[in-house]
Parts: sequence; C-alpha cells; structure tokens
Amino acid sequence: MDYYIDTNIIIDFLNNEKEAKEKIKNLINDGELFINRLVIVETLRTIPSKNKKIFREFKKELDLFRQVDITPKIYNETILL
Repeated sequence: MDYYIDTNIIIDFLNNEKEAKEKIKNLINDGELFINRLVIVETLRTIPSKNKKIFREFKKELDLFRQVDITPKIYNETILL
C-alpha cells in the first residue's frame, strides 16, 4: 500500500520523536511513502533562517521520500474522497 505522509508526521520524524519514527518505520514495511511539495515547504518553514545547517540536514532527509506534485486534478479528486 502507498502512504502520503503529512507535515506533522514529517516534522516529528525529523525531530527524532520516537512515535513518529516508529510510525514511519511501520509504514515503510507496508508500502511506499510519498510526500508532496507543500509538505516540504511547510516543514522547511519551521526552521529559523539562521539555522542553515539544520535546514540542509532536513532538506537532505526530505529528499529521501518520493515526492509528488499536487496538480489541480489530484487536489480536486482528493476533496471528493
């Protein structure tokens, strides 16, 4: 099964929170994980601009996820689910 991961889970995962790490690990064992570009932007916006090292580290981690663009068609179909 494929899973789209939301921003709050990604932020917790990148902050090494145990519950989020376990959740991601379990999902990886069950399928493929996806994030959309909005999740990337929202996640990186949580990092103060003076923390360039943390920004680079988080960006590197985010690049490990399969990234999906949300087109208007996908957005509209998601609303109907």
